[in-house]
Amino acid sequence: MNKALVVVLLICVVIAVMLYQSGRDVATAKDTYQDEFIRMDIAPEQASAHTMKESAFTLTISHMSGEPVIGASLEVVLSMPGMFCGSFPAKVTETKPGSYVAVGIPVMRGEWQAEAHLQTDYKTRRVIYPFIVN
Repeated sequence: MNKALVVVLLICVVIAVMLYQSGRDVATAKDTYQDEFIRMDIAPEQASAHTMKESAFTLTISHMSGEPVIGASLEVVLSMPGMFCGSFPAKVTETKPGSYVAVGIPVMRGEWQAEAHLQTDYKTRRVIYPFIVN
């Protein structure tokens, strides 16, 4: 009886976590890196991600003065944290001053992350956006 109760509780917790993560509001979902010089935001361009389909992310990079960072040395990689399925580079394009779009293809279902690296003369900055692939 106790083992069955534990199993049912674990299943409920897993379902609750999955529902919580899949219910993230895309309009407000973003992650931010900020220090005394740079602010970097990353957010998805689509409501959901699917296996073997392009997923796009918008990155906005600005100096703390508000000026956009133009021609940034930026790399974005898609990967599954804690898994050994590899890292998949995304194609990054500057769409307007300080605004970049990264497009990559997640290859399987599960928990993924888009990790952006901004290289400057003296420091590498990174911001990670977790997302679920259906």
